[in-house]
Amino acid sequence: DFVPVEVSSEGGEAYALKCGKKIYVYVYNPTQNVISKLRITTDMKGAKVSEYDFNALKFSGKVKTPVKDGVLDIPTSVEKLGEALYMIE
Repeated sequence: DFVPVEVSSEGGEAYALKCGKKIYVYVYNPTQNVISKLRITTDMKGAKVSEYDFNALKFSGKVKTPVKDGVLDIPTSVEKLGEALYMIE
């Protein structure tokens, strides 16, 4: 089962789903500006964020990221017409 999760980005499009204990976030940037941050509403106490490497076809780089007042901010850099996929545990 999966549940939609509230996510916002500075421009562009972002979608998030919770599947079990993990959250998956997809970001697409059709704008001229770089997307530099994602904001996710979650009940997690802390999180480990991994980014999907589209060339290696795997998630890598688990980074501990704090959740503050139910909000998880993920720094990112999604260029024009770029995309990114994150897994949050």
